[in-house]
Amino acid sequence: MSTIASGARVLLAGIRIANGAAGLAAPHLLAKRVAADPEAAPTAHYPFRLFGVRTVIIGAELLSRDPEVRSRAVQVALPIHAFDTAS
Repeated sequence: MSTIASGARVLLAGIRIANGAAGLAAPHLLAKRVAADPEAAPTAHYPFRLFGVRTVIIGAELLSRDPEVRSRAVQVALPIHAFDTAS
């Protein structure tokens, strides 16, 4: 893997881990960005936690020392982003 590709992979991992951690630690703050009143919809935070767990795991896989795990994480990145966007 080239240095540029490796740097992009690490950057993506960092972004994924940060966003996933935000979804896990402060889902109410993220819910405020998409709902007029997240307090009126107490389940508004649930999707952020669900996506947060998955996002942190994928970020960790991108940083794995095992090249097969990293390769798999890179291969599934596009379909995951596509499905996230569609949903």
